[in-house]
Formats: sequence, structure tokens, C-alpha cells
Amino acid sequence: MPKTATSKPTAKPKSTRMRLRVGNRTNTIVRPKYPKFISSAELRRNLAKTLDEVVGSNQPIIVQRHRDTSIALLDADYMEDILLLTDEKFVKSLRQARRDIAAGRTYTLEEVGKRLGLS
Repeated sequence: MPKTATSKPTAKPKSTRMRLRVGNRTNTIVRPKYPKFISSAELRRNLAKTLDEVVGSNQPIIVQRHRDTSIALLDADYMEDILLLTDEKFVKSLRQARRDIAAGRTYTLEEVGKRLGLS
């Protein structure tokens, strides 16, 4: 049975997390929800509502034109997270930051302001 503009996958993911391989390391990120499929005509009719659905969500919306996938709408913050996790230097600094937090090597906002000469 061919997919229509409103078809949905039937299987559910086993986990809300997925592994992303970067160089010789594997990182774990939140698994995106299954995408919602809409037609380009529906997007035109409900643009604001559709954009509101995407913002703050990790659920992509796939826009189809003539039943072919044309584009995917994805929350910018979520897309940025995915892109950053493919940068080995960023991933290394993120791991170090998590170790620092766990070890209590943190600063209050006031301390940061003083160190930067803002207070």
C-alpha cells in the first residue's frame, strides 16, 4: 500500500534514545519522534499551525509534493543539537563540562560576572 500524505509508520521505536557515531566515539541523543507527513497544500493552508507544531519538538514534519518527500521541517534547536553532536571537538568539550559539573567545578552567575568584570 503506497504512502499517502497522511500515512504514519506502524512500528514504535524501542527507546527514546539513539546512538550517533562520531569518529571513533558513539554519542547518545534523544531519538526523534516518527515524522508526521503532510502535503504541500496542507502546509500552505496551515503554515502557522504547522510551524507551531515543530517548534520545541523533536518531531519532524515531512512535506510531500505529489506524494514524494520534498522537505522536512525540524525544530532549529534540535537540528543544532544533532549537528553539534557530529563535531568531535564539541563532543569532547561537552563531556569535559559534564565531568566538571559532576565534580562540583561550577560557578554562580555572580561569580562569572565578577570574573568577566561585569559586576
